Amino acid sequence: MKKIILITNKKKFDGGANVAAKRLIDALKKNFRIEVRFINEKNLIGKFKYYIARIIVRLFIGKTSFLNSLNIFSRISLKDIKADLVLVNWIGQETISIKDLSRINKPIIWVMHDMFASTSTEHFLNLPKKNGYFKRDTQNNLIKKIIYNKKKILFNGNINIIANSNWLEKFCRKSDLTKKLNVKKIYNPIDAEKWFREKEKYSKQQLNLDPNKKYILYGAQGGFKNYRKGGDLFEDSINKLGKIDKNLEIIVLGGDQNQIKKINNINFHFREVELDTKILRLYHSSSILTVSAARAESLPQFIVETILCKNPVVSFDVGGVSEIVSHKFNGYLTKCYDTGDFAMGMKYCIKNIKKNNLLKSRKNIYKMFENKSISKEYTNFINKII
Repeated sequence: MKKIILITNKKKFDGGANVAAKRLIDALKKNFRIEVRFINEKNLIGKFKYYIARIIVRLFIGKTSFLNSLNIFSRISLKDIKADLVLVNWIGQETISIKDLSRINKPIIWVMHDMFASTSTEHFLNLPKKNGYFKRDTQNNLIKKIIYNKKKILFNGNINIIANSNWLEKFCRKSDLTKKLNVKKIYNPIDAEKWFREKEKYSKQQLNLDPNKKYILYGAQGGFKNYRKGGDLFEDSINKLGKIDKNLEIIVLGGDQNQIKKINNINFHFREVELDTKILRLYHSSSILTVSAARAESLPQFIVETILCKNPVVSFDVGGVSEIVSHKFNGYLTKCYDTGDFAMGMKYCIKNIKKNNLLKSRKNIYKMFENKSISKEYTNFINKII
């Protein structure tokens, strides 16, 4: 059996990219031996490297809206790479240096969950309509030029790309760094059969929610503190709803504590990060609507899961969201960052989306993300490279 070393930044599988890594391991372990390498969070030297990189970003790039990574240091060991292939998952925040990646004498597949492979330092761009990244985008910043050139050297080697959405694949094919690489779109694997709608009354009871209330679900790692996920935009859209059903309340899932706050006379239930599929399924099943106010995304698994639980979705039309949300069919795609349109979208979905549409949408999404078919695509792609 062929062996794969998977490189990712965390041992704990939280956050979208690391949840995807766990699912990818489960999907591939029947056909390959998998060894996972990740950061030792207790290593003080590694933490020192991370903070030095953060200081460099602040000094030479400035305060950024979204995450920037340099990858000039390595916080994991690459000794004894005894494998047939190296699978790079999410490696921001100095997980591994670009130089060390270049030294790996094995075929590499870089699984893209964001734009980092195709850009210099940026994981996402605050430009939703930009369709590629080019050398000229680094011309006004020395650090970005340096990182760009390091990646250019890396990509002269045996590097292959898997993009997790059609949108990201197109971005790769138009970007200077990645346009000549072997690029393939394969969606992130999801145990689709585990995502279905529970009884609403039962779900609310299990989560200690009021059975007489109607809940809108917002999910983001870090809750409203995560600027990219647009909690501020969602809150502003709530303010523009006007007169609303007095039984309507909001669940904000993904923060660091459980509490209830009243915002614009509406109860916001802030709930801690939840990784258990069964509990997450209850949150989706307790809600009448799921929203994503993210300023930038590739293809969020949270939205895939909520559609499988037959929830309509309101989202800004960013990244690959339109691949799973069909405007006015199973949700509402709003103009980027237009909170008035977002409010209109919430009203539309609550009143107009048909249950039969949600059932059809679930069937389509199930086919797109079903674990066995995604596993087969990955296995075929890996075997061709090996």
